[in-house]
Amino acid sequence: MTTVPSPTTQPDLSQYLPDADRIVDGLPWIVGRTPSQHRATRGRAAALVSQIAQMLESGWTTPEIAAVLDGANMDGIGNAEGQEARWRKALKAARAARRRAAELAPASDVDPT
Repeated sequence: MTTVPSPTTQPDLSQYLPDADRIVDGLPWIVGRTPSQHRATRGRAAALVSQIAQMLESGWTTPEIAAVLDGANMDGIGNAEGQEARWRKALKAARAARRRAAELAPASDVDPT
């Protein structure tokens, strides 16, 4: 009997988490001064790891993601919340740009299988 995954079943991202962790660990987080700010920053980092693991699972490479994050405009950002929002916005824009490029690619560049 073949098991068909439910559309709500999340893919297993565990193999991508170490690479995603390394990317997020390399970011210049503004951690804050208080224990609650430290906890909040760790939570934000964990959420970003999850998003990056999903991108790795869908075919992005570590250098591509790192380049997007490095290129994010961080002007005027003074806390981890702002950093996370800006990095997420940069990742979202990069995914959208890649999607648009794939849609515009000539049919001969698309694998028919």
